[in-house]
Amino acid sequence: MVDLQLWLVITRNTDVDRAPMRAAHREYMAGLVSRGVIFASGPTATTADGESHGGATALHVAEAAEARRIMDGEPFVRGGARTYELVAWNVRHGDYASR
Repeated sequence: MVDLQLWLVITRNTDVDRAPMRAAHREYMAGLVSRGVIFASGPTATTADGESHGGATALHVAEAAEARRIMDGEPFVRGGARTYELVAWNVRHGDYASR
């Protein structure tokens, strides 16, 4: 059994153009990865052609306030191109080492 506390962040795109923010977004996320804050992250899709409607990120931080601070600083969110929902996620099952 796994015992891992993560914060699951579900983001949704708005009508604001993300293109001018894309490089800053990637740099910001890469920085979080290098600090060990991101457990997993990537775009989500609801259409058959895979068009992104937002994303999902699992943050490995101690408290909701820290997760909110991180997400409030994310360039797409800061620029109004995405909104987010934050959910506590207590991971109990999984096999991460073999991936």
